[in-house]
Amino acid sequence: MSNAQTVPATGTPVTDALPAQNYKMIDALGHQLRVYDEGPADAPTLVMFHGAPHNSLEFRFNVPALVKAGYRVVIPEHLGAGGSDRPEDAELYSGYHDYERALAVVDALGIDTFYVEGGDRGSLPLWMLAALNPERVLGLISENVSHLNGFFIDPALDQRKRSWYMSYFQFQAAEEALRANDWALAREFFDWHPDMEHIIADWERPNGLNASWLNWYHATVHPDHAPKAEPLPDVTAPVLQLYSMNDPYIGPEQLITGREFIKGHFTLKRIGGAGHFIARNAPDVFNREVIAWLDARESERRGKRHRRGKPAPLRGTSSGRPAPRSRSRSATRRLGRVRRIRAGSAVRGSLAIRQPPTHNRANEQPIGRSRDPPDRKGAATAPFLDDQ
Repeated sequence: MSNAQTVPATGTPVTDALPAQNYKMIDALGHQLRVYDEGPADAPTLVMFHGAPHNSLEFRFNVPALVKAGYRVVIPEHLGAGGSDRPEDAELYSGYHDYERALAVVDALGIDTFYVEGGDRGSLPLWMLAALNPERVLGLISENVSHLNGFFIDPALDQRKRSWYMSYFQFQAAEEALRANDWALAREFFDWHPDMEHIIADWERPNGLNASWLNWYHATVHPDHAPKAEPLPDVTAPVLQLYSMNDPYIGPEQLITGREFIKGHFTLKRIGGAGHFIARNAPDVFNREVIAWLDARESERRGKRHRRGKPAPLRGTSSGRPAPRSRSRSATRRLGRVRRIRAGSAVRGSLAIRQPPTHNRANEQPIGRSRDPPDRKGAATAPFLDDQ
């Protein structure tokens, strides 16, 4: 069956750009990143991390609603993507370097505390920021990928099967095959993606394919050269976990293994049919749920400050970068328990979503019904969510 996914037929007006005046270039550890920044400087800030291969346009259907709701939106384009630098050295593109550059961007903008959102390549800076900088991250919104300990530390066989392409992309033959016949293989691989022409435009620039896509795999998951993944500390910030039931690359089991390392307020939203890039494929539902969740978090923050007899600013002023928290000593030990959970009867298809350890079911709310993906030819017009 095709992995084709559907695109909303009505709702968010179609646009192919974000306002050019809101982009700026920021030096991040010696490289220039193009950063989109819109919204009041004193508003609560949401830093959004796009996936690969893509750029800030992944969020062009989300930014207007978020800004209208009173939030500042910052979107750093990863090294190699969009208008950011595209150096040749593949090692510069690792997930950890993405995290370091993300931290450099918020420091350069003078943002002390902030929310984070992202998926795909953006999942690494997303979860690393929350795990290593708990004093600064107010909350985390993730598309499909749970805490990185559940994904990278001894992943299950099902996830290894889904991630086959990460090994294939290590070979030079992969680059040649992707380019052949007007990107025929790449188009087939992303046959569900509505922004394929934007992606190919990035690839066709000098060093574009490697910089915006393949180098991340070379630097992050190469079996011989990439640094071994080490457990991250627990995440104590509130988490909104979005998961679609038809992501061909991210399986549901990692929601259980990752949930073990999330200690803050946790909300799981199941979205039927939104695929791998939820914000892009289901913008109306994404905007509604994310804004409601952010508003609730901001209301809680104001209430806490009011009870303490202090003013309730939505965002503090910059005070510099705090020292990262040390790694959790118990992370590796708890992974053993997670592996045992993984072998149990609870991990069967979608039940992996319904039975995470210590999960508060009151916070688990389905948004749409899971459906089989439609035929590729109908992807441009068929609605894919029960948006109620």
